[in-house]
Amino acid sequence: MIVVIDKKVVRHLVETGDGLLEIPVRVSFEYHIEDNRFVDGSMKRDYLYNRPAVRKYFPRLDDEALDRDIGVTVDRSLEEGLRYAGHVSGTVDLFSDDSDDVEDEDDRESPRILLPGEE
Repeated sequence: MIVVIDKKVVRHLVETGDGLLEIPVRVSFEYHIEDNRFVDGSMKRDYLYNRPAVRKYFPRLDDEALDRDIGVTVDRSLEEGLRYAGHVSGTVDLFSDDSDDVEDEDDRESPRILLPGEE
């Protein structure tokens, strides 16, 4: 099995009413290849864009919708890259379905400090 780790910049376009806004998105991703084929569900990715600058010039944009749309654009770009490299054909499952078992950072309890005599 080969682990591929890479970075790229993806351009996301947003219709603002006055024209199109191009947002550069920095993407870091990692996936596994076995026998020159993408291993389904092995993709891990993180993306970063300048949200304060976008909010400054376009305060009416919904943050959640923007993050969701950028995520879709990033996923499409990653899938296209896999197809271009010849690692997938047909439908592809980029992410594993085990995400339900993993808690979000916000849902985790903060660690407790146990003093002697406490349980």
